[in-house]
Amino acid sequence: MNISFTGKIPIAKCQIKDRTTQKKVSATFFEYDCKDIEDSIEVKTARRIHSFKDSISKYMAIKTEQIQNKEVPNNERFFGLASKNGEIIGLVQTKNDNKGVHIDFIETDFTHYKHIGQNMLALVGKYGTEDEKRLIIDCYTDGAFGFYTKKCDFKPYDKGRKLTLGPKGIRKLIQRAQTKSKSSFKEV
Repeated sequence: MNISFTGKIPIAKCQIKDRTTQKKVSATFFEYDCKDIEDSIEVKTARRIHSFKDSISKYMAIKTEQIQNKEVPNNERFFGLASKNGEIIGLVQTKNDNKGVHIDFIETDFTHYKHIGQNMLALVGKYGTEDEKRLIIDCYTDGAFGFYTKKCDFKPYDKGRKLTLGPKGIRKLIQRAQTKSKSSFKEV
């Protein structure tokens, strides 16, 4: 089955690791354009995504309605990662403001693949931010704190309630993700 990019804008290819075969596999990082409701439906019915897909789907539907009604759409952006057979294996919802790019939701299929979360954060840092912006995690689960701080080098700020990664840290995260997967990000 080939990847269908209806409503999806392909951005880059990366490598992740299949936990079953222990082999590297290609994945495609893309952005949903939210011009029609099918994008929201695809997220809502994604088989490998469970925790945040309903919330992400709802925000996508709101943006679609705004676009279709010719209103100024909200500033949320929706990125995904698809396996080579087209399955959605990662989702990220972001929001830009003058402080940086906020990661509202991130979810990955970590039971079948490795390196998805780190790759997706690095790809958002590389392709989803303006120059010299920072990535900001406003809310995180206790279980995710170690992933953000140890594997991705985010630092606590705002009295420790939020995590941030500045431009230098983003460059290091991109390098670390590419080194870990033994493959460069390749623009599509």
